[in-house]
Amino acid sequence: GISFVINCFVNQLNVVIADEMGLGKTLQAICIMQWITDAIKSGTWPTPSAGPKAHLVVVPLSVMEGWRKEFSRWSTLKVALMHGNKARLNELKDIVTDADVVLTTYEVLLNEETFFRSKRWQCFVIDEAHRIKNPKSIQRAVVGKIFCQHRLCLTGTPFNNNLQEIWSILSFLYPNIFTPDTISEFSDADKEKNERSKADMSSHIGKLLRLFVIRRTKNDVPEFLSIPPKKEYRISIPLTTVQRDAYLNAILYRTLGDYLTTSAKLICLEKIIDEVVIKGNRKLIIFSCFKDNLSCVEDLLACVFQDRKTHDWLRLDGDLKRCTRNLYIRLFSDPNTAFKVLLCTTKAGGEGINLVSAQDVVMLDDSFNPQADLQAEARAHRKGQLGEVRVYRLTTRGTIEEQGLARYYQKLATSKKI
Repeated sequence: GISFVINCFVNQLNVVIADEMGLGKTLQAICIMQWITDAIKSGTWPTPSAGPKAHLVVVPLSVMEGWRKEFSRWSTLKVALMHGNKARLNELKDIVTDADVVLTTYEVLLNEETFFRSKRWQCFVIDEAHRIKNPKSIQRAVVGKIFCQHRLCLTGTPFNNNLQEIWSILSFLYPNIFTPDTISEFSDADKEKNERSKADMSSHIGKLLRLFVIRRTKNDVPEFLSIPPKKEYRISIPLTTVQRDAYLNAILYRTLGDYLTTSAKLICLEKIIDEVVIKGNRKLIIFSCFKDNLSCVEDLLACVFQDRKTHDWLRLDGDLKRCTRNLYIRLFSDPNTAFKVLLCTTKAGGEGINLVSAQDVVMLDDSFNPQADLQAEARAHRKGQLGEVRVYRLTTRGTIEEQGLARYYQKLATSKKI
């Protein structure tokens, strides 16, 4: 991966590292920046001596601390963190001029656009690059205005919902080639009703991407670095009688009462908690797209654990501050604590964190974007995991949730073709 990117940079090609989640994209990016910095200092890098030397790395706030630790562990680069309130950021602007790497977040990049555009960077690295998948977003517009020598995107899920999202990343890497008028080629392919024509277009895009995209899956990892297997169980749960009546009532009359105590999913989840946590003494991660669902699970856990002082849970969602979030992750990862269950929203807990202390994952519901679910599962199924990972996907039978599965699997199939 490192050799591929360096060779592309030497030949003035921008790159995407699209390795599957948990295979070390962060480490590869750090090694690339270290290699370039050392080459610049020794005069062997094909960049004028007066050219840019510092690298800019933009990451989600949730993984900023993880990046800082990885830089400290694997490199000798001087890293400056650009994060804080307005006064703190103004102080940091004078300090970052001496840094080898400036590490910041998407939010700070948007708020301090003028500062970042005023400088020219050597390597511009975007972590979780699927965040710029919307070509009309302000975030996508700002990253495209940063002046740099090389651009490097890191994402385990380059394809999410449609081909236009791939165009958005391509236009960031090669703005002079993928100009705004070329987006119609990708949008027309999305609208193509002929499945054969759509498959041909996906195949052509896949061939194009292989020129500057490197992707390895967990099956490609050498045996001595192998990751334990992952098994998925799709559990189709029938609605209880009360739930079925309520579901029909909601469809016909758009009214819904409180049917928490008769939830079929919570009944099934209680059995999983009993087998995994109480009897198996293993840690469990529960993901949901909705915070209200996690609140219902908290009520369930309060009942299940009420007489067990050795069992407790933590909740990780978008309302947590960065310091609290990092504390919760450390507490859950510690095998000596009582925190056996971690509740996460798919978005807040699905990116860039390491939760290999758990081998069991429950997906309470399917995300509209299947790649978001894969990102969430990969928090446990990644490098460092020692045991087999079991993923339980809960679906209520005979509901709109079940009807959406066809579209869900269609998106997964398209991503594999590309």
